[in-house]
Amino acid sequence: MNKDGFTLVELLGVIVILAILSGLAVLSYSSIIATGKKGIYLDFEKNLDSATRNYLMDNMDEIPLVGHNRYVFYDELITNNYIDKLTDPNGGVCDGSFVEIKRGSDVSNNLNLDYKSCLICKDTNNNYTYKSDGCDSIYTKDECFTYTINNNQAVITDYDASCGKDLIIPLKINDYKVTTISANAFKASQIENVVIPDGVTTIGYEAFRSNLITKVVIPKTVTTIEENAFLGNNLASIKIPNSVTVINSGAFFDNKLTRVEIPNGVITIGESAFRNNPLISVVIPSSVISWKCNAFPTDTVIDNQSSTQCN
Repeated sequence: MNKDGFTLVELLGVIVILAILSGLAVLSYSSIIATGKKGIYLDFEKNLDSATRNYLMDNMDEIPLVGHNRYVFYDELITNNYIDKLTDPNGGVCDGSFVEIKRGSDVSNNLNLDYKSCLICKDTNNNYTYKSDGCDSIYTKDECFTYTINNNQAVITDYDASCGKDLIIPLKINDYKVTTISANAFKASQIENVVIPDGVTTIGYEAFRSNLITKVVIPKTVTTIEENAFLGNNLASIKIPNSVTVINSGAFFDNKLTRVEIPNGVITIGESAFRNNPLISVVIPSSVISWKCNAFPTDTVIDNQSSTQCN
Protein backbone atom coordinates (compact mmCIF):
# COMPACT_ATOMS: atom_id res chain seq x y z
CA MET A 1 0.00 0.00 0.00
CA ASN A 2 1.21 3.54 -0.82
CA LYS A 3 1.88 5.74 2.24
CA ASP A 4 -0.34 8.39 0.73
CA GLY A 5 -3.33 6.01 0.29
CA PHE A 6 -4.67 3.15 -1.86
CA THR A 7 -3.47 2.53 -5.35
CA LEU A 8 -5.95 2.57 -8.23
CA VAL A 9 -5.82 -1.21 -8.48
CA GLU A 10 -6.52 -1.58 -4.78
CA LEU A 11 -9.47 0.83 -4.99
CA LEU A 12 -10.93 -1.08 -7.93
CA GLY A 13 -10.55 -4.31 -5.97
CA VAL A 14 -12.43 -2.86 -3.01
CA ILE A 15 -15.21 -1.60 -5.31
CA VAL A 16 -15.58 -5.03 -6.93
CA ILE A 17 -15.76 -6.74 -3.53
CA LEU A 18 -18.38 -4.26 -2.28
CA ALA A 19 -20.43 -4.75 -5.46
CA ILE A 20 -20.38 -8.53 -5.03
CA LEU A 21 -21.40 -8.25 -1.38
CA SER A 22 -24.16 -5.80 -2.28
CA GLY A 23 -25.47 -8.14 -4.99
CA LEU A 24 -25.49 -11.06 -2.60
CA ALA A 25 -27.37 -8.97 -0.05
CA VAL A 26 -30.01 -7.97 -2.63
CA LEU A 27 -30.43 -11.59 -3.76
CA SER A 28 -30.74 -12.73 -0.16
CA TYR A 29 -33.31 -10.01 0.62
CA SER A 30 -35.34 -10.82 -2.52
CA SER A 31 -35.29 -14.49 -1.60
CA ILE A 32 -36.54 -13.71 1.89
CA ILE A 33 -39.37 -11.56 0.49
CA ALA A 34 -40.38 -14.24 -2.05
CA THR A 35 -40.32 -16.94 0.62
CA GLY A 36 -42.42 -14.77 2.91
CA LYS A 37 -45.02 -14.17 0.21
CA LYS A 38 -45.24 -17.84 -0.65
CA GLY A 39 -45.75 -18.56 3.03
CA ILE A 40 -48.76 -16.21 3.01
CA TYR A 41 -50.31 -18.16 0.12
CA LEU A 42 -49.64 -21.54 1.74
CA ASP A 43 -51.09 -20.34 5.05
CA PHE A 44 -54.16 -19.11 3.21
CA GLU A 45 -54.59 -22.50 1.53
CA LYS A 46 -54.64 -24.08 5.00
CA ASN A 47 -57.23 -21.53 6.13
CA LEU A 48 -59.25 -22.29 3.02
CA ASP A 49 -59.28 -25.99 3.91
CA SER A 50 -60.26 -25.23 7.52
CA ALA A 51 -63.09 -22.88 6.45
CA THR A 52 -64.35 -25.52 4.03
CA ARG A 53 -64.46 -28.13 6.80
CA ASN A 54 -66.60 -25.79 8.91
CA TYR A 55 -68.82 -24.93 5.95
CA LEU A 56 -69.27 -28.59 5.11
CA MET A 57 -70.31 -29.43 8.67
CA ASP A 58 -73.01 -26.74 8.55
CA ASN A 59 -74.15 -27.27 4.95
CA MET A 60 -73.51 -30.91 4.02
CA ASP A 61 -76.98 -31.32 2.49
CA GLU A 62 -76.57 -28.12 0.46
CA ILE A 63 -73.45 -29.36 -1.37
CA PRO A 64 -74.43 -32.23 -3.67
CA LEU A 65 -71.99 -34.92 -4.70
CA VAL A 66 -70.56 -34.69 -8.20
CA GLY A 67 -69.38 -38.20 -8.85
CA HIS A 68 -67.64 -38.92 -5.54
CA ASN A 69 -66.60 -35.32 -4.91
CA ARG A 70 -67.98 -32.03 -3.61
CA TYR A 71 -66.86 -28.50 -4.50
CA VAL A 72 -66.95 -25.37 -2.33
CA PHE A 73 -66.09 -22.02 -3.92
CA TYR A 74 -64.02 -19.34 -2.21
CA ASP A 75 -66.62 -16.64 -3.00
CA GLU A 76 -69.27 -18.69 -1.21
CA LEU A 77 -67.08 -19.01 1.89
CA ILE A 78 -66.57 -15.23 1.93
CA THR A 79 -70.27 -14.46 1.39
CA ASN A 80 -71.24 -16.73 4.27
CA ASN A 81 -68.50 -15.36 6.59
CA TYR A 82 -66.46 -18.53 6.87
CA ILE A 83 -63.28 -16.81 5.74
CA ASP A 84 -61.89 -13.30 5.19
CA LYS A 85 -60.90 -12.13 1.73
CA LEU A 86 -57.22 -12.66 0.96
CA THR A 87 -55.07 -9.61 0.22
CA ASP A 88 -52.68 -10.83 -2.46
CA PRO A 89 -49.11 -9.92 -1.34
CA ASN A 90 -48.17 -9.57 -5.02
CA GLY A 91 -50.94 -7.07 -5.74
CA GLY A 92 -53.28 -9.39 -7.66
CA VAL A 93 -56.84 -10.57 -7.04
CA CYS A 94 -57.60 -14.08 -5.80
CA ASP A 95 -60.94 -14.85 -7.47
CA GLY A 96 -61.96 -18.23 -8.84
CA SER A 97 -60.50 -20.27 -5.99
CA PHE A 98 -62.23 -23.32 -4.55
CA VAL A 99 -61.73 -26.55 -2.64
CA GLU A 100 -62.34 -30.03 -4.00
CA ILE A 101 -63.53 -32.49 -1.35
CA LYS A 102 -62.90 -36.16 -1.99
CA ARG A 103 -63.81 -39.16 0.09
CA GLY A 104 -60.87 -40.97 1.62
CA SER A 105 -60.12 -44.67 1.35
CA ASP A 106 -63.11 -45.51 3.56
CA VAL A 107 -65.91 -44.35 1.24
CA SER A 108 -68.58 -45.35 3.77
CA ASN A 109 -67.36 -42.69 6.20
CA ASN A 110 -68.42 -39.10 5.39
CA LEU A 111 -65.86 -37.80 7.90
CA ASN A 112 -62.99 -39.48 6.07
CA LEU A 113 -62.46 -36.72 3.53
CA ASP A 114 -59.52 -35.34 1.58
CA TYR A 115 -59.39 -31.58 0.89
CA LYS A 116 -57.58 -30.17 -2.13
CA SER A 117 -57.35 -26.38 -2.41
CA CYS A 118 -57.10 -24.54 -5.69
CA LEU A 119 -55.98 -20.99 -4.95
CA ILE A 120 -55.77 -18.73 -8.01
CA CYS A 121 -54.50 -15.12 -7.95
CA LYS A 122 -53.95 -12.92 -11.03
CA ASP A 123 -52.71 -9.40 -11.69
CA THR A 124 -54.39 -6.77 -13.87
CA ASN A 125 -52.69 -8.21 -16.97
CA ASN A 126 -54.25 -11.62 -16.30
CA ASN A 127 -50.88 -13.12 -15.30
CA TYR A 128 -50.79 -15.51 -12.37
CA THR A 129 -49.32 -14.09 -9.19
CA TYR A 130 -50.02 -17.45 -7.55
CA LYS A 131 -51.62 -20.73 -8.55
CA SER A 132 -51.83 -23.88 -6.44
CA ASP A 133 -50.05 -26.91 -7.86
CA GLY A 134 -53.25 -28.94 -8.06
CA CYS A 135 -55.47 -26.45 -9.91
CA ASP A 136 -54.87 -27.79 -13.41
CA SER A 137 -56.03 -31.25 -12.37
CA ILE A 138 -59.38 -29.89 -11.10
CA TYR A 139 -60.71 -27.09 -13.29
CA THR A 140 -61.70 -27.67 -16.87
CA LYS A 141 -59.15 -25.65 -18.85
CA ASP A 142 -60.07 -22.28 -20.40
CA GLU A 143 -59.19 -23.46 -23.88
CA CYS A 144 -61.98 -26.06 -23.71
CA PHE A 145 -64.59 -23.30 -23.98
CA THR A 146 -65.77 -21.03 -26.75
CA TYR A 147 -67.21 -17.81 -25.39
CA THR A 148 -68.29 -14.27 -26.18
CA ILE A 149 -67.93 -11.13 -24.07
CA ASN A 150 -71.05 -9.21 -23.03
CA ASN A 151 -70.73 -6.24 -20.65
CA ASN A 152 -67.23 -7.44 -19.74
CA GLN A 153 -68.59 -10.86 -18.73
CA ALA A 154 -68.15 -14.27 -20.34
CA VAL A 155 -71.02 -16.05 -22.08
CA ILE A 156 -70.12 -19.69 -22.80
CA THR A 157 -71.34 -20.72 -26.25
CA ASP A 158 -69.60 -24.05 -26.94
CA TYR A 159 -67.46 -26.80 -25.41
CA ASP A 160 -64.80 -29.14 -26.76
CA ALA A 161 -66.17 -32.56 -25.78
CA SER A 162 -62.67 -34.08 -25.98
CA CYS A 163 -61.88 -32.17 -22.75
CA GLY A 164 -63.72 -34.80 -20.74
CA LYS A 165 -66.99 -36.01 -19.26
CA ASP A 166 -66.49 -34.35 -15.84
CA LEU A 167 -67.09 -30.65 -16.33
CA ILE A 168 -66.02 -28.06 -13.74
CA ILE A 169 -66.76 -24.64 -15.21
CA PRO A 170 -64.35 -21.97 -13.91
CA LEU A 171 -65.62 -18.77 -12.31
CA LYS A 172 -63.58 -16.82 -14.84
CA ILE A 173 -62.32 -17.51 -18.35
CA ASN A 174 -59.30 -15.38 -19.23
CA ASP A 175 -60.27 -13.04 -16.40
CA TYR A 176 -63.87 -12.59 -17.63
CA LYS A 177 -66.42 -13.70 -15.05
CA VAL A 178 -68.75 -16.41 -16.35
CA THR A 179 -72.39 -15.32 -15.93
CA THR A 180 -74.31 -17.07 -18.71
CA ILE A 181 -74.36 -20.52 -20.27
CA SER A 182 -75.75 -19.93 -23.72
CA ALA A 183 -78.16 -22.01 -25.80
CA ASN A 184 -76.79 -25.42 -26.85
CA ALA A 185 -73.42 -24.68 -25.22
CA PHE A 186 -72.87 -28.22 -23.90
CA LYS A 187 -75.50 -30.09 -25.92
CA ALA A 188 -74.70 -33.74 -26.71
CA SER A 189 -71.15 -33.60 -25.30
CA GLN A 190 -71.19 -36.93 -23.38
CA ILE A 191 -70.93 -35.06 -20.06
CA GLU A 192 -71.64 -37.05 -16.88
CA ASN A 193 -71.01 -34.60 -14.02
CA VAL A 194 -71.25 -30.80 -13.94
CA VAL A 195 -70.22 -28.09 -11.48
CA ILE A 196 -71.60 -24.66 -12.40
CA PRO A 197 -69.83 -21.86 -10.51
CA ASP A 198 -71.23 -19.03 -8.43
CA GLY A 199 -71.89 -16.02 -10.63
CA VAL A 200 -73.83 -17.82 -13.36
CA THR A 201 -77.37 -16.41 -13.48
CA THR A 202 -78.85 -18.05 -16.59
CA ILE A 203 -78.70 -21.61 -17.92
CA GLY A 204 -79.76 -21.26 -21.53
CA TYR A 205 -82.02 -23.10 -23.96
CA GLU A 206 -80.97 -26.76 -24.33
CA ALA A 207 -77.63 -25.86 -22.72
CA PHE A 208 -77.03 -29.40 -21.39
CA ARG A 209 -79.51 -31.35 -23.50
CA SER A 210 -78.79 -34.96 -24.46
CA ASN A 211 -75.86 -35.73 -22.20
CA LEU A 212 -75.33 -38.45 -19.57
CA ILE A 213 -75.47 -36.14 -16.56
CA THR A 214 -76.15 -37.86 -13.25
CA LYS A 215 -75.05 -35.02 -10.95
CA VAL A 216 -75.11 -31.26 -11.36
CA VAL A 217 -74.30 -28.44 -8.93
CA ILE A 218 -76.48 -25.38 -9.63
CA PRO A 219 -75.17 -22.34 -7.73
CA LYS A 220 -77.24 -19.97 -5.61
CA THR A 221 -76.83 -17.20 -8.20
CA VAL A 222 -78.92 -18.87 -10.93
CA THR A 223 -82.32 -17.24 -11.43
CA THR A 224 -83.50 -18.74 -14.72
CA ILE A 225 -83.38 -22.27 -16.13
CA GLU A 226 -84.42 -22.01 -19.78
CA GLU A 227 -86.38 -24.42 -21.96
CA ASN A 228 -85.03 -27.97 -22.25
CA ALA A 229 -81.87 -26.98 -20.37
CA PHE A 230 -81.30 -30.48 -18.94
CA LEU A 231 -83.65 -32.48 -21.18
CA GLY A 232 -82.63 -36.07 -21.84
CA ASN A 233 -80.09 -36.80 -19.12
CA ASN A 234 -79.75 -39.27 -16.22
CA LEU A 235 -80.46 -36.95 -13.29
CA ALA A 236 -81.78 -38.93 -10.33
CA SER A 237 -81.86 -35.95 -7.98
CA ILE A 238 -81.51 -32.21 -8.30
CA LYS A 239 -81.01 -29.40 -5.79
CA ILE A 240 -82.64 -26.25 -7.12
CA PRO A 241 -81.36 -23.20 -5.21
CA ASN A 242 -83.67 -20.60 -3.67
CA SER A 243 -82.44 -18.00 -6.17
CA VAL A 244 -84.29 -19.65 -9.08
CA THR A 245 -87.51 -17.87 -10.06
CA VAL A 246 -88.27 -19.42 -13.46
CA ILE A 247 -88.18 -23.09 -14.49
CA ASN A 248 -89.08 -23.05 -18.17
CA SER A 249 -90.76 -25.67 -20.35
CA GLY A 250 -89.00 -29.02 -20.55
CA ALA A 251 -86.16 -27.90 -18.27
CA PHE A 252 -85.77 -31.35 -16.65
CA PHE A 253 -87.86 -33.40 -19.09
CA ASP A 254 -86.90 -37.05 -19.56
CA ASN A 255 -84.57 -37.74 -16.65
CA LYS A 256 -84.68 -40.16 -13.70
CA LEU A 257 -85.88 -37.82 -10.99
CA THR A 258 -87.77 -39.52 -8.16
CA ARG A 259 -87.84 -36.49 -5.87
CA VAL A 260 -87.73 -32.75 -6.48
CA GLU A 261 -87.85 -29.92 -3.98
CA ILE A 262 -89.05 -26.75 -5.63
CA PRO A 263 -87.83 -23.83 -3.52
CA ASN A 264 -90.06 -21.09 -2.24
CA GLY A 265 -89.04 -18.35 -4.64
CA VAL A 266 -89.95 -20.04 -7.90
CA ILE A 267 -92.66 -18.03 -9.64
CA THR A 268 -93.17 -19.91 -12.91
CA ILE A 269 -93.05 -23.61 -13.86
CA GLY A 270 -93.42 -24.23 -17.59
CA GLU A 271 -94.95 -27.02 -19.67
CA SER A 272 -93.43 -30.48 -19.27
CA ALA A 273 -90.74 -29.06 -16.99
CA PHE A 274 -90.53 -32.37 -15.07
CA ARG A 275 -92.40 -34.77 -17.38
CA ASN A 276 -91.02 -38.21 -18.21
CA ASN A 277 -89.56 -38.65 -14.73
CA PRO A 278 -90.55 -41.26 -12.12
CA LEU A 279 -91.63 -38.50 -9.71
CA ILE A 280 -93.68 -39.81 -6.81
CA SER A 281 -94.71 -36.52 -5.28
CA VAL A 282 -93.95 -32.80 -5.41
CA VAL A 283 -94.84 -29.68 -3.43
CA ILE A 284 -95.81 -26.49 -5.27
CA PRO A 285 -94.60 -23.69 -2.95
CA SER A 286 -96.63 -20.61 -2.11
CA SER A 287 -94.41 -18.36 -4.25
CA VAL A 288 -95.63 -19.94 -7.51
CA ILE A 289 -98.08 -17.78 -9.47
CA SER A 290 -98.12 -19.71 -12.74
CA TRP A 291 -97.64 -23.41 -13.43
CA LYS A 292 -98.71 -25.75 -16.18
CA CYS A 293 -100.90 -28.78 -15.51
CA ASN A 294 -98.63 -30.97 -17.63
CA ALA A 295 -95.46 -29.78 -15.88
CA PHE A 296 -95.30 -33.08 -13.96
CA PRO A 297 -96.08 -36.73 -14.76
CA THR A 298 -99.80 -37.55 -14.60
CA ASP A 299 -99.38 -39.96 -11.68
CA THR A 300 -97.32 -37.59 -9.50
CA VAL A 301 -99.00 -36.63 -6.21
CA ILE A 302 -99.03 -32.82 -6.11
CA ASP A 303 -99.32 -30.83 -2.89
CA ASN A 304 -100.29 -27.37 -4.13
CA GLN A 305 -99.46 -24.77 -1.46
CA SER A 306 -99.77 -21.85 -3.85
CA SER A 307 -102.88 -19.70 -4.28
CA THR A 308 -103.19 -20.55 -7.99
CA GLN A 309 -104.33 -23.62 -9.91
CA CYS A 310 -102.49 -25.03 -12.88
CA ASN A 311 -103.49 -23.97 -16.38
